[in-house]
Amino acid sequence: MQLLGIGGSAQVYLADDTVLRRQVAVKVLHSNLAADEKFLRRFQLEAQAVAGLAHPNIIRVYDWGQDDVGPFLVMEAAVGGSLRDLLDSNHLLSVAQAGVIGLEVARALDYAHRRGFVHRDIKPANILFDDEGRVRVADFGLARVLAEAAMTEPAGTVLGTARYVSPEQVTGAALDAKSDVYSLALVMFESITGTLPYQGETTVATLMMRLSKPLPVDDVRLGALAPLLEGAAKIQQAERTDTAMLVAQLADVLPELGAPGPLPIVGPRAGASGIVDVRDMTEVGARPAQPKLIVLPSNVDDELPQGASSVQQTSAVVAASNLTVTKVADRPTTLWARLRFDPARNKPWYVRWAWRIGRIVAAIGIGILLGLLVWQFARGEATVPNLVGKSYTDAVAAARDERLIVDPVTPVFDENQPAGIVLAQTVQADSIVRGYTEIGLSVSAGPAPRVVPGTVGATEAEAMAAITARGLVPVVTRGFDEVVETGRVISQDPIAETEGVARGSNVTIVVSDGPAPRIVPSVSGKTVTQISQELVELGLVAQRVDVFDDAAVGSVVGTDPGVGASVARGSTVKILVSKGPDLVAVPNVVGKTPSQAKATLQADGFVVQSFGPADASAVLVTKPAAGAQAKRGATIQIISA
Repeated sequence: MQLLGIGGSAQVYLADDTVLRRQVAVKVLHSNLAADEKFLRRFQLEAQAVAGLAHPNIIRVYDWGQDDVGPFLVMEAAVGGSLRDLLDSNHLLSVAQAGVIGLEVARALDYAHRRGFVHRDIKPANILFDDEGRVRVADFGLARVLAEAAMTEPAGTVLGTARYVSPEQVTGAALDAKSDVYSLALVMFESITGTLPYQGETTVATLMMRLSKPLPVDDVRLGALAPLLEGAAKIQQAERTDTAMLVAQLADVLPELGAPGPLPIVGPRAGASGIVDVRDMTEVGARPAQPKLIVLPSNVDDELPQGASSVQQTSAVVAASNLTVTKVADRPTTLWARLRFDPARNKPWYVRWAWRIGRIVAAIGIGILLGLLVWQFARGEATVPNLVGKSYTDAVAAARDERLIVDPVTPVFDENQPAGIVLAQTVQADSIVRGYTEIGLSVSAGPAPRVVPGTVGATEAEAMAAITARGLVPVVTRGFDEVVETGRVISQDPIAETEGVARGSNVTIVVSDGPAPRIVPSVSGKTVTQISQELVELGLVAQRVDVFDDAAVGSVVGTDPGVGASVARGSTVKILVSKGPDLVAVPNVVGKTPSQAKATLQADGFVVQSFGPADASAVLVTKPAAGAQAKRGATIQIISA
C-alpha cells in the first residue's frame, strides 16, 4: 500500500484488490468523524447515491464503510496525479490544454447535475488523471457531507477550498449547478495564468471580493476562452452560464484553439517520459509505461517508518471491506489455497478455461445477488413529500432530502402556472416507498405558444377580436391605402400563421384610412389641358368654369378649391378660365331723382357716388355718360341740382 496524499479531511492510499485484480484508491476520513452519527448516516446515503454515477470522467466509488480508524471510501484509482500537482510543479496549461480539460470536467458536471448532484468543491486537487491521461473528477458527494459534519477541519486547510468558492457560497445562499460552473471557471483561469483573481490579504478579504469583482478576463492570455470564462464566472447565478451551455461553448471553441500538445503527468504512475498527449482524450499519443503493482513486503511493520500507524490502520480498514493488500511473501495456504483449487488443472486448455469462466460467472452472479440484497436493505423506507406547487429546483431538493430520485420530468404547457412549477407527481404525497424510488414530475412549461391569426382584409373590430381570442395583444396603427377601403386591415406583424409566439405578445395591425388626400397643384403658366391632365393623374375630376377676369381671355386664373388645398381622391376641382372683364353699359338716369338714379345704377352692379345739394331734385349728368361701357362694380358719379 502506498500513501498518495494527505488532505484536510482524509488520507488517500493506493492499494491492490487481489480478488478483482485491480488497483484501487482508499480514502480514510478523520477518525473523529465516527462519533458524529448524523455525519455517518449522511455519508452512507451520499456514498450509495454517488456509487450510481457512471461516467468516463467521474471517479467510480466501489465500496464504503466505517471502521475503528474512521469512515472510508474505496474508489477507482487515478494514478496520473492531479491538476494541482501540475500547477505545483510550475507547469501552466496552454489555452488549448485548458479548453480540453475544462470540456471533460464540464461533461462530468453536466452528467452529475442532470441527476441532481452538485459537487460543491471543484478545485485542481479534485481534477485527476488516470494512467492514460483522461480527466477524472473526484469527491462527488463528499463536500456536502463534510460541510454538514460536526467536526472542524484543521487550521489552515480550508483556504485551499475557499479559493474556488462561488459568491453564493460566501453569502450562504442556496447552491446549485451554476456554483460548480463558477469554481471550474476559476480553476481554468488559474491553470492558464498561474494565479487566481481576488487575492486579498486574508481569506475573508479574498471571499468578500467575490461579491463585487467580476473575473478579470484577458484576451491576450485567455484567447478564445476569455468570453466563455467571463460568462461562467458571473457574480449573479441567474446571469451565469449553465453546465450544458458551457459544454456546448467549449466544444464549439476547441477547433479554434489548435493542437493542445502533450501534457506532463506528475503523479506516481507517470511513465519514463512522464508525458501524456491530451490532443484526444480517447486516443493517447505517448502512453505512460504500464504501471507495476504496488505491493507491501512480508513484514509490514518492519518496513513502516515511525509514526506510520495510519497506514497500518488503513490496512485493517481495507481488510474489513473485503480488499486484500498484496504482499511479496507467501500467500495464505489454508482456506485460500482450497478456494483456489482447480480440478481441471490437468485437463486440456479449453476445459481449464471453461472451468475458470464458469467460476467467474458464478462469482459475478453471487455478487450481483448479494449486491441487490444489500441495496434493498440499505434503501430503507421514505415518505413521499408533496411536490405539487413547488418550483422544480425546490422539488428536487425536497425529494433528495427524503432519499428519493426525481425522474422522469415531463414538461407540460399550462395557462395558469408559470414555467418551472410542479403540476403533478406520479407517486402520491405521504406514500411510504423504498428509498431512492423514482418519482416522475409534470412541470409547467408556461402557457402554450400561440399561432398568430390572419387579419388582413378584416375590419378593425374583427381583427382585434381574433387577436385577443388567441391570448395576444392587438396594437392598432393607421395608414393610407389606395386599394383597401377605410376601416379594414392593410397588414400585420407578425404575419399570419406565425407559430411559437408567447402568450401576451403584441400583434401590430395597420388599419386603412382610405386613399391618401390629394393636393391641388399650381396653375401658374399652365394651360387648361395641362392642368386637367395633372388633376386626372392625381385621381381627381377636372371641370372647366369660365369666369370674368381682367386676365386675357382663355387663360387660367385659378382653381376651386384653391391651389394647395387638400382634397379626397375623386373630388371635383374647378379650373377657372378667364372670359375677359364683365362690362356693362351705363344706363341713362339723367332727369331722375338722385335716389332713383342710385337705385338703377346699383341694380346694374355699379357703385354710385353722388354730387350736389341735399335737396336736389334731378340728375343733370353722369360720369361716365349714359351708354358708355364700364366694368361691373365700377364707380359711377352722378351730379344733381
